[in-house]
Amino acid sequence: MPEIIGVRNLKKKFGRNAVLRGINLTVPPGEKVALVGANGAGKTTLLRVICGQLRPTSGEVRVLDMEPWKNAAIRKRIGFLSHNTYFYRELTAEENLSFFSGFVGSKDSIDEVLELVGLKRFKSMRVSAFSRGMEQRLAIARMLIHSPEILLLDEPTSGLDREGRELLREILEKMSGKVTMIIASHNPDDIELCERGYIISDGKIKLDAPAKEILETYYGR
Repeated sequence: MPEIIGVRNLKKKFGRNAVLRGINLTVPPGEKVALVGANGAGKTTLLRVICGQLRPTSGEVRVLDMEPWKNAAIRKRIGFLSHNTYFYRELTAEENLSFFSGFVGSKDSIDEVLELVGLKRFKSMRVSAFSRGMEQRLAIARMLIHSPEILLLDEPTSGLDREGRELLREILEKMSGKVTMIIASHNPDDIELCERGYIISDGKIKLDAPAKEILETYYGR
């Protein structure tokens, strides 16, 4: 089966601190994969290497058959939802999305994605006035605005209320089979969206299994 994301013997160090210690994983087209593990296990670092924000110390990472940190164009085909939102807080929601659109070549209108996440009526509000949940919704809009082929989501339901979590679940379910996803999460409801999962501990893959088995092993569900 062809792979959209391939990671082989990936190692990443920050100084003397080894965060990833030989990660191997593959994600075929259209699959939804969960990353599960305690804080500090290496989930966020792995996502940042896959999206090209970080270079590996050693090993191989290929996304759409390219090395992401060497090909800026590939980043336009990835939507990354970081645990931190990184918005310009004195700009409005619309201005933040407009600024980001200039880098990724947006395919969808700003009004469309704001409507999708329930923020259209707040588009002229400065982000500094947003609640944490509203910021997370805006981050979801930013992730989707260029219709990416790959979604990398780091704790996507963080800060969202029940309505926001249900909205995100509905958005991701509609993309099922059309977009390749990796979801790093502590929320078992997020893992239920996935077909397969990896448990990461101390920078290593401890289990590669169907999502149902991951839920049973890690959460006792």
